[in-house]
Amino acid sequence: MEGHEFAKRLNPSQKVLVKDLTNQNVDPQNIISIIRKQDPRCASTVKNVYNEQQRQRVSLHGNKSSMQVLFTLLANAGLFPYLYDTWLKPSKEKFVSAWCDKHLNFGNHTTNRVESQHSLLKRHLRNSKSTLEKFPIIIDRMVKLQVANIKSTFEHSQNILHYHHKRPIFSLLLRKISREALDLIAIEVGRVNALHGRPCGCLKRSGWGLPCAYFINACMNNGVPIPLHSVNALWMKLDLGSSLAPRDNDTCIDDVLDTLKHRYNVLPKVQQKIWTNKIRALWNHGETIIEEPEILANTRVRPTKAQQMKKQNLAKHGLFVVPMSLQFTVHM
Repeated sequence: MEGHEFAKRLNPSQKVLVKDLTNQNVDPQNIISIIRKQDPRCASTVKNVYNEQQRQRVSLHGNKSSMQVLFTLLANAGLFPYLYDTWLKPSKEKFVSAWCDKHLNFGNHTTNRVESQHSLLKRHLRNSKSTLEKFPIIIDRMVKLQVANIKSTFEHSQNILHYHHKRPIFSLLLRKISREALDLIAIEVGRVNALHGRPCGCLKRSGWGLPCAYFINACMNNGVPIPLHSVNALWMKLDLGSSLAPRDNDTCIDDVLDTLKHRYNVLPKVQQKIWTNKIRALWNHGETIIEEPEILANTRVRPTKAQQMKKQNLAKHGLFVVPMSLQFTVHM
């Protein structure tokens, strides 16, 4: 019977032991070792322990996932009311994830976009040996590709209409806002029938600057299309021109230069030289005092396995290797 599946089964006492040790967070490998110490004739393997743990879990929690089991335990322990009464209710403004939908953010809840641009830049660099002077060229090439893609989306928004946008409710928005904004509004239009008097939440209005399902429902009841003023101006930006209005320059350069000259004259000679180099670098970027970090050419690396074996063999026989820096030649 040795090696047969029947011989590998755990007996009732061993199943109880598996349950007790699992509750004590003992690894399956250690559980099977303990079982074999108690019963040297046991033919069970680690796989049998895993199977028994799974059977016990199903009998205890059914078909619930691990996350569902966790939330059930937290709810039974009263953790959620504690978190709300102790942390969220008095300090909700300090938690971005709990309060971000109440402020305009256009869907930017995380730093994923920054991290994706960092990843894209590394793909364009291709390796870690690029020098600093290559960075502007590579970044310029990457940005030009992105600009071309952005212009393509602008053309798409102004010239191409999708079938689900050809509705009277969108008549005042077509070709005036981005296609992504129209898609988001279309989702809110689909939510109108699901409201049934329930609160909308108005997340699209407060967080995205777009009309929410409650506002769209009011427009439908009045028989009017969605007005353009209900959309934030950011979604109407369909070109790459500057969106900032020019402002009068109220800074007098003469006052700044006089203050700079006065402070410069009271500095020591060494400090004056540093200031001079910094000021000169403002209009001549080729004279910047910022230097590229020094790269160590001969860094110590982990010795190979062959080198380690050679060193161990020499040490075993009482020998040692003389470093090159200590070696010298005796002239007769």
